[in-house]
Amino acid sequence: MGVVFVVLARAPGWERARVAVVIAFSAAGYAAVDVVFSAAWVDPAHGRIIGATNFLFAAIHGSAWVAYAYGTGPRPLATLSPRLRAVIAISLAWGLACVVPGVGTSATLRHVAVPGFGVVYRQYATTWCSDAFQAWVLGVLLLSFVRFVRDMRRGDRDATVRVLGFGIFFASGVAEVLTT
Repeated sequence: MGVVFVVLARAPGWERARVAVVIAFSAAGYAAVDVVFSAAWVDPAHGRIIGATNFLFAAIHGSAWVAYAYGTGPRPLATLSPRLRAVIAISLAWGLACVVPGVGTSATLRHVAVPGFGVVYRQYATTWCSDAFQAWVLGVLLLSFVRFVRDMRRGDRDATVRVLGFGIFFASGVAEVLTT
């Protein structure tokens, strides 16, 4: 999907699709990193750093959703309020900080078996900093969800689909935070 949007985003009048590209590729990066937790061939020392990059992917993803929900025109970031730009800046800086060993993850390695699938996730325990960051990201995503609900209440075309889809995504995000 991201590749399709890369092509579309280059077309005149489709500049806003660049935000969709960031959303798609940050989600894909997050999912790819999750493979590390179940790959037995990955050295745990490398797995810690690679796994912690999910904090940055989450920051990028949440920030892109804010730009999508609130931005307008061909340059959605430029049209955001100073408060929303601050939310994005804080998210990105905090997500990047959580990649640093000891900031986002501790040295404690946990093994989480998924019965019936033969998968064992290897996760480093999170710290108070990354736990707070995960709650922050849910708040950032909630900003977008609130915007989509407002759009639906105003009767915007296809806003109901956005609310339903994003609602499912948001519930998945809550489950992800509660299980890590």
